[in-house]
Amino acid sequence: MTKLIESVAIEGTALTVALSPAVPVDVPTLAVATAIRALDRYPVLDRVTLLSGSTEITLGRGEVEELVQPDGVAAAREPDRWREVLARAVERFRVRG
Repeated sequence: MTKLIESVAIEGTALTVALSPAVPVDVPTLAVATAIRALDRYPVLDRVTLLSGSTEITLGRGEVEELVQPDGVAAAREPDRWREVLARAVERFRVRG
């Protein structure tokens, strides 16, 4: 995966990750997963942006917290619950459009 990352930048409280346009995964899923992990791990961050080709997805802390309800980010830390929490968050993200 690291070969697909073109750049990582932190500006103020925002993290931006630029990926190769040919990333072989679903970009919205990767954006939601990245936002959940980064915002949980680094409380100083309040926004994560993922760029891949012409696709740009930005998720703020409040939006991520809503996506992982009712269990919250703490549930995503549990290895046996990660897939469930992520799947629900991605589904909610897609519905919001």
